[in-house]
This record gives sequence, structure tokens and C-alpha cells, in this order.
Amino acid sequence: NYRNLISHLLDQLKQQLPPDGINVIFEGVAQSMASQAVIDGASMHDRLDAIVDYLNTQGYNASWEAASEGYLLHTHNCPYHHLSAETDTLCNMDFKLIATLVGAAPRRLSQQARGDTSCTYLIPVRSGQSLNP
Repeated sequence: NYRNLISHLLDQLKQQLPPDGINVIFEGVAQSMASQAVIDGASMHDRLDAIVDYLNTQGYNASWEAASEGYLLHTHNCPYHHLSAETDTLCNMDFKLIATLVGAAPRRLSQQARGDTSCTYLIPVRSGQSLNP
């Protein structure tokens, strides 16, 4: 009954806290989740492999690919799909989780909560960084 529990918790948070307070809590959740991941590797390819491995243990069915502007990180399953259509809070938490894991602010290109087949994030190539391993 996790879905029902989380739905009620989110409702109570919205009733008891201002939106900024809710964001602070869920950013903390994202930070806590990211701290569980072991993200090592000299290359971005190695880092993305580790990120995908971690996300997959959390139920995201993730993958990545190189793109002309950087890297695309896809999550093909939303562990919160029953709730994400009701509130942006969990999608924003996932965005913060991805940003923390990657170490940079990605750009969200698609979102399952809005009817897309996956959540896709563009991780731009930093200046001086190559797409090659």
C-alpha cells in the first residue's frame, strides 16, 4: 500500500509546508538516494554506466547513449508513475537525483508524467570534454 501511503504523505506535506519547504525535503531525499550510489570512473562513459546500474537497482530501467550535444540518459520506467501525474514533486526529485549523480544540471527533454515513453535528460558535454571514451 505504498502508493496510498505516499499519496497521503504528499497531501499532508502540501497542507503543512510551503512549496519551498516541500522542495527542500525532496531535494534532501534525492541527495540521500544519490549518496547510496557508487559513481566512479575516469570517463563519462564509465560514470554513466555506473549511474545506469544504480538507477536500474532502483527500478528506473535506465539506459544512456551518446548524442551530438552530449549524452542522453533515459529512464524507461517511473517507480512513481502512479503519483507523478498528480504532482511535479517526484519528477523534480528525480531531476535533482539525476543532476547529483551526473554532477551537472541536465536538460529534461521528455517526461513520462506528460505522456512521453521515457524521461530523457540531455547531459551536455563540458568544454574540453570529448564524447569518446
